[in-house]
Amino acid sequence: MFHPIFFGTVADGNLTLQKPGEFNQYVAKLKGDVQLTIMRRKKVRTNAENNYYWGVILAMVAEEMGLIPDEAYDYLKSLFLKMGVEIKGKRYEVTRSTAILSTEEFEAYAEKRRQWASAELNVYIPLPNEIEYEGHELTLKN
Repeated sequence: MFHPIFFGTVADGNLTLQKPGEFNQYVAKLKGDVQLTIMRRKKVRTNAENNYYWGVILAMVAEEMGLIPDEAYDYLKSLFLKMGVEIKGKRYEVTRSTAILSTEEFEAYAEKRRQWASAELNVYIPLPNEIEYEGHELTLKN
């Protein structure tokens, strides 16, 4: 079953939710006993990781497929981040957002995309430590 994730900040023992309205709407739909789990937020990807994702992986896949990067983004998410959820007895397929992936999950996702690009498109996508990337210029390191 799908369970939304809500984010917040704790300061001086007080919790402040980032989207309290969405949280309240979700809680309003619940009945009976509930379980609440609070934990430290996973480390999210850095700007450098995000630049590599958009400037290297998505750019190379998009170019090879004749797409724009946003289309490549949506296509790769549909391949690798789909999950089934059950809502009121019906099964639905949803696509997870890359924004909620931890750095470890994101690297595993990037590795799957590199392998897919190699197998399906015959395109080698260099690892972050194998390239220098600035703006739209991609240079392989020696």
